[in-house]
Amino acid sequence: MNSGRQILHALYLVIPTFWTANCTRSALLEASEHYLNAQKSGALQPLLTTDFTYVENNKSKELKSGVLDSSLTIAHNHTLLNALTRATYTELVIIDTKKQYLIGTQIHYTPDTDGALKISLIDAIVSRTGDWQFNATKSLSYIESEN
Repeated sequence: MNSGRQILHALYLVIPTFWTANCTRSALLEASEHYLNAQKSGALQPLLTTDFTYVENNKSKELKSGVLDSSLTIAHNHTLLNALTRATYTELVIIDTKKQYLIGTQIHYTPDTDGALKISLIDAIVSRTGDWQFNATKSLSYIESEN
């Protein structure tokens, strides 16, 4: 019985270290900054794993057919980091004369062979012009007035 507890205790110490290896808050912050820069230029492909999954509005789809495959002029962004799960949540407000969006992206990362974090999953909720009560400009004004 005592050796079983020792094994369990050892697993509690090792497993969290294994899960968060190569994933510090600064590594996630750097990865999210790379994502934002790539989103501005429309060049996400170099940041993705080979088995990357894209979900937009709860539907799996090819990135090429989604909103995030194009360059976006980001008026506002806010990112939350979770080093334990190697994930971020990024809020984007896009105000452009041709395209306006409110986008919430949950992004999961996987360490590459060189230790850099690559995007393995983007799960995006996208609101756009034409959606019920959509107004990106008004949303941005509310966001900017928050403390």
